[in-house]
Amino acid sequence: MYKKIKYSFLKLLKNYTKDKSGVVAIVFGLSLPVLVAASGVAVDLGQAYNIKNRLGNAIDKAALAVAASTGEEDELNDIMNAFMDANYPEEKIGVPYGVILTMDGEKVTITANAKVDTKFMRVFGKDEVNVVAKTEVIRDLSGIEVVLVLDVTGSMYGSRLSALKQASLDFIEVMYDRITDEEYLKIGIVPYASSVNVGSYGWGLDTDGNNYGTAFVTTPDTDDYISPPSDIEYDLSDSEQWHGCVLAKDYPEDTQNIVSNPVWEMYRFPEICLWSWYGYCYYWISDPNYYCPSEQVVPLTNDRNTLEDTINGLEAMGFTYGNIGMLWGGRVISPEEPFTEGEDWDDPRWRKAILMMTDGNNTMHYYYSVYGLTYEHSITPSDLNERFEETCENLKGDGVQIYTITFGSGISEDTKGYYERCASDTSLYFDAPSNETLVQAFQEIANQLSKLHISK
Repeated sequence: MYKKIKYSFLKLLKNYTKDKSGVVAIVFGLSLPVLVAASGVAVDLGQAYNIKNRLGNAIDKAALAVAASTGEEDELNDIMNAFMDANYPEEKIGVPYGVILTMDGEKVTITANAKVDTKFMRVFGKDEVNVVAKTEVIRDLSGIEVVLVLDVTGSMYGSRLSALKQASLDFIEVMYDRITDEEYLKIGIVPYASSVNVGSYGWGLDTDGNNYGTAFVTTPDTDDYISPPSDIEYDLSDSEQWHGCVLAKDYPEDTQNIVSNPVWEMYRFPEICLWSWYGYCYYWISDPNYYCPSEQVVPLTNDRNTLEDTINGLEAMGFTYGNIGMLWGGRVISPEEPFTEGEDWDDPRWRKAILMMTDGNNTMHYYYSVYGLTYEHSITPSDLNERFEETCENLKGDGVQIYTITFGSGISEDTKGYYERCASDTSLYFDAPSNETLVQAFQEIANQLSKLHISK
């Protein structure tokens, strides 16, 4: 606009030099103050427009920061002011004032004003121009996949398991309360202990008995309970049949989502005598599913009832193999076999996250586990820790955001270090020494996972 007025003024001046008539001189003389004033107003208004844009950008960033945070009103105001100072420093033209933060449910609103000193308009008594900017940010979920990897080992028995159930149910509630379209939310669950239970999916069936896909579990060559082993079936009503747990692949495939052969061997705890005296066995283990988690994994789904029923059905048993829990969390969130509910790794419309918790250090069962018969391998708890760390790095390399929680007082500093390093950022690691802090950690993570977008 300024350039246009300037061009018109110069053209008029040029014509004036060529026209010697008195009428032109009179008209030009009368028009000159108006043209000069219009040019000045255009400069001042252009400056005000630039400042309004800068002010809008600053409050956009401040609103996003507030929406991503939790705390009391004073704390949120401090966050807003810090972002305003960073994105609209004092040396910039214009003076922001009247910056107001309003919280209405999940909506964060910031309004702000700025004063602009004029250069030309002050001739007409207008010393400054006031500009106003407003932004709204909605705490909302859009395109989020998250897998809960939950420790259900024997040490979780009692109040700890109750706290985990409450924390997980609260997490699900927060996630569902933050969305308007459930199609943009998918949650999976991986309970882990001495192994992970892939359940009916490993047999090629969904939980209703319908076809899920190609079976990815094979029967063993020999078995202590059923002969021939080819007669083994997935049958929860028969204690000697297979109930869903699987063995691990050999290293390094026990740290990777994609394996060369997506087929796993059955977990079949052998029949052994743990306590005998003079040739008589006083204590037998005669359960092929011994220490196999009772609840099978839940592939990514938006079926809230399935998620809540699984959480309520969790039982505590078995030893801690955290590396295997994290690994199957990655397989559930992956778009590749054996579970394919996950969106593509590079789909910009979806975010992938894993929340993993433990209440203990990685341990090895003295006889049998996800790695088969203990005396047939030399894997140690130190190996489990290193494979856990490697699994975390592989998942972060795939773009998965990892949150970790250590729960209770029985965890070594060494284990806490592994879980802190596993998290995508140190701020995404939580140490929860009590039942109450475990629930709070799950709620905080649910808040952080809420995707933000500017609505206006």
